[in-house]
Amino acid sequence: MQKDWDIMAQLDPLWMVLNERDKRYGRWDPDEFFATGEQEIAQALARCNVHPAEALDYGCGVGRLTRALAGRFERCLGLDFSPGMIEQARRYNGHLANCEFRSGTLAELPPGSFDFIYCARVLQHMKRPEIYEALRQFVRLLKPGGTALFQLPYFMPLWKHAQPRRRGWEILSALGASPRFLNRMGFCPIPMIAVKEQQVRAIIEGAGGRILRAEEDDKAGSIFKSLCYEVKRASPVTATSR
Repeated sequence: MQKDWDIMAQLDPLWMVLNERDKRYGRWDPDEFFATGEQEIAQALARCNVHPAEALDYGCGVGRLTRALAGRFERCLGLDFSPGMIEQARRYNGHLANCEFRSGTLAELPPGSFDFIYCARVLQHMKRPEIYEALRQFVRLLKPGGTALFQLPYFMPLWKHAQPRRRGWEILSALGASPRFLNRMGFCPIPMIAVKEQQVRAIIEGAGGRILRAEEDDKAGSIFKSLCYEVKRASPVTATSR
């Protein structure tokens, strides 16, 4: 998946972060694109009472949401497993003195590091074991009183399970088609995953977290059903907790 995201970071990084139909193939205006991050973070924080010190944007991509968090928190970390996306994030946001962009994993970060963790349009593109581990890590990384806010689909139509755009990419890529050609033909290597709400709750609670609310949202698109979860730490978490 890192290789796939690195490829897309070169081909169409803004569209890969925010898939508006009429913005593909480099049609996003950067100012308009980053303004959507401001709107999203303003709405997210309107209902969360958090200490404005340390924030984490997990799966930060090009830093659309990290930039918005930087205007509201003392320090922000944008974390992504794609070095290609992190390179783009640094290019777009090099002027932000209180932001760091890093390629890596949640497990590499010390426990109790963040007052606020935000993650949207990210978990849905990961493999199931990685999603489950990320949820546990969110709880581990929260400071006492901190909040994690993340979005995850819980339903996808049966026909979407076939992942036609991804399968087409895999088949044609194996036959020698270039990533640029495949992208122009509308194929995409990134998967889409849904996880049922009861499974999310079991993982969060098993990690020592507590879900305060789970509300419907539209971040996965109109044909999926998705929830935004607000999570607090329910108990102290040590460096060895998993």
